[in-house]
Order: sequence, then C-alpha cells, then structure tokens
Amino acid sequence: MTERKAKPLARLEAKARQLMLMVGFGFLAYTGGTILSVMLMNRLNHRLVAADNRFVTFAVLVLVGQLWILFVLPSLIHLASRFLELPIWRAAIIGALTGTFFSASIRIVSNGVETTFAEPVQNLVWAGCTLSGIFFSVWAGKRGRVWAEARQKVADAAAEARKGQYDQFLAESTQLANRRESARNAEAAAALAAQPLPTVEPSIEPTVAPGDPKPPA
Repeated sequence: MTERKAKPLARLEAKARQLMLMVGFGFLAYTGGTILSVMLMNRLNHRLVAADNRFVTFAVLVLVGQLWILFVLPSLIHLASRFLELPIWRAAIIGALTGTFFSASIRIVSNGVETTFAEPVQNLVWAGCTLSGIFFSVWAGKRGRVWAEARQKVADAAAEARKGQYDQFLAESTQLANRRESARNAEAAAALAAQPLPTVEPSIEPTVAPGDPKPPA
C-alpha cells in the first residue's frame, strides 16, 4: 500500500520540480535580459539619436526591449535540453508567460493599467514577441535535443569500440593462456618420457624335483 502511494507522490514531486524549473527559466531570462537590454540601450542611445530614423529606432527598441524572450529564454532552454529530458513546448510556454507576467506586473505598478495597455501597437508588439519567443525557444530546445542525441550516439559508438577492443584482448589472452598450458603439458610429457624405466630383477625360486623326499619335520 505504501509503495502504491509513494509512486504518485514521487511523480507529483517530479512534476512540481519541473514546473519550478520552467518558472525559473522565465524569471531568470527576464531579469538577465532586462540587464542586457539596459546595457545595450545605454550604448545605442546616442547612435539612435544621431540616426534620427523612426523605423530603425522602433525596431531597435523592440528587439532590445524584448531581448529576454527573443534570445535569453531560447538560450536557456537550448542549454537545458542538452542535459535534461525537458518537455520543450511546455517549458517554452511557461517560461514566456512567466517573464511576460513579471514584465506586465512591473509596468502596471509603475504606470497603471490604463497607461500600460493604452497603445494597441505596443500590445500587438508584446503579443508578437511573446509568440515569437515561444517558437524560438521550441526551435532552440529541439536543436539542443538533437545535439544531445548526437553526443549520445558518439558515446555509444565509443563504448561499443571499447567493448570490441576488450573482447579482442580477452580472446587473445585466452589463446595465450591456452598455448602456455599446452606448452607446459608438452614439456611435462617430454620430461616424463625421458626418465629411464626402473629395472626389475627376476626372483629365483628353488625348484623341487617330483621324486625328492620331503625333508623330515
């Protein structure tokens, strides 16, 4: 009864850890991507002002501002899928929604609900970047899994080659041991054959004639 209860609990625990890992991907991607975005914007701000091109400025702001979901989150899922059995679609969706939730929460606290969602173009850009980030994350996760499978095949081939070398070494060792045993047996047989045979002296018994009288008692 305890074993039957332990299996569902173990599954729930594994799923809970997996969910926490996916949420952690989203949170880590958002925080790390935001730091990278701020650093890049400080470097590109003067060049954007000098370029004075609205389209270029808008594209750079979108790409840099959504760097966490377009680059950082796919990179994390790619690295994780190399070493873990990760459900890629679920990880991509949960990670993207987690980061989007944090981003929207910070914007709502800072500017309010009406100001945050007032511009339809900005809302479309957020939705498009979220969907794009999910698909990029899925693609990156699949590439990571392909890499892991290729590495596994290489490791299996190396293990098979080592096993073949070990089998060959074992066969050669067995043959060498058999040859040594045969040589020892042949030497023992030759030494036994070279030893002289012991000479047996014939025993002389007195002969009694049939007509001789028996000696008195």
